Amino acid sequence: MNKEILKNILILDSIWRVLDWKDRVRIHLLMQDKISEPTENIKILHDWCIKWKWLPPKLKYGQDRLQYFENSPDEWVLTEELKYIKIDLPKLK
Repeated sequence: MNKEILKNILILDSIWRVLDWKDRVRIHLLMQDKISEPTENIKILHDWCIKWKWLPPKLKYGQDRLQYFENSPDEWVLTEELKYIKIDLPKLK
């Protein structure tokens, strides 16, 4: 599996909380080549990212320790605001 897409899946999950902890751990193990078999949920999200060419927004942590995304140059918005934007994510098992 493409490691960049796996990283994007982790970012997607950090925003919309679509995976359980086991899937998140498994992604890290896949990225380190410690295992080779992804779960069904990881496969679904991997295929979805490829199909829709999904790229994550630029993210950073502010001095307040909260996560922000770049909405436009010079404008950083709290990541919590992204949760209100509904994207057409696939149904996971």
